[in-house]
Amino acid sequence: MRTELFERQRAAVLGALVADAASLGFHWLYDQGRIRELAPVEPSFRQPDSGDYAGVSGYFAHEKKGVGDLSQYGEQSIVMLDSLHSHGGSFSQAVYQDQFQKFFGYGGGYEGYIDHATRETLNRMESSEEAMGESPEGIYFGANDEQLPAISKLPPLVSRYVGDPELKDVIESAVRVTNHNARAVAYGWVCARALESAILTASPELARDAARQAAPREIASELNAAFVDERVSSAEFTKKLGLSCELKFGVPSVLHQLRRVDSFAASVRDNIWIGGDSCGRAMLLGGVLGACFGVGGDRGIPESWLDRLPRRDMIEERLEAVLGAPKPQRELVLE
Repeated sequence: MRTELFERQRAAVLGALVADAASLGFHWLYDQGRIRELAPVEPSFRQPDSGDYAGVSGYFAHEKKGVGDLSQYGEQSIVMLDSLHSHGGSFSQAVYQDQFQKFFGYGGGYEGYIDHATRETLNRMESSEEAMGESPEGIYFGANDEQLPAISKLPPLVSRYVGDPELKDVIESAVRVTNHNARAVAYGWVCARALESAILTASPELARDAARQAAPREIASELNAAFVDERVSSAEFTKKLGLSCELKFGVPSVLHQLRRVDSFAASVRDNIWIGGDSCGRAMLLGGVLGACFGVGGDRGIPESWLDRLPRRDMIEERLEAVLGAPKPQRELVLE
């Protein structure tokens, strides 16, 4: 029998993936006015079109994608879900690295834009003798990178390890696989605490507070910006802060957006209208709000949005198996 906790764990993952897919059409379009002009009512699930980016600030990266497809962020989350599934519900750094390389690497199943952290990670894996076969635990090939790919794999991982004392170590290991950087790890823990709190409490406000309380000194001032002036719109706040892929822009933007939320769909639309790296932010925003509001109803993930995910059945099956598996066993050694 499914419990309320199980449903929130499941909805955190589905929410992250749906929010990412919904945001793809305007991903990396930096002109807020252009997005509002093109989609004043419904910006979600727009077919990616290079014409939308003509003459304004932006980068069109998804010419091979269609409505309902995931960005590279969502695909990273699927790889994490698959690695948990193939390892009996437990996180193994070696298994995750191996599946990451097989999917995103040369000859793998992924077709689409490869971001800097992914490309550098793959290059390091390919050039290292230690990457042959199953990579040893505690050996990382991740890029020295502080961008949002660092947190894209977290929703299934946090959902699986929610309330587990090993969560912080697991998060660090997973982040370092692609982003071998101390600040990326710090932001990873902040985002993990937001997701965990959302799953446990179903409260965006408490999730926001949990993230702020988890921030170590080196990033605390960056996060605090989201709490200083809550009267300004999130679009204005993020535009002033930065719309690009840096964690120091994306994570505070999401925390600012969480100060006042109406529903999952409304919040995802607002995030798209903000522009820039909307998909990167959507992974955290959608995960938190999915956990808080669930599926369906006036505030939850719209069923019609879930139906747009081409691999929904596979994702649901993986979630059932992973979240219902026995308690995870520790399998990581941090440097």
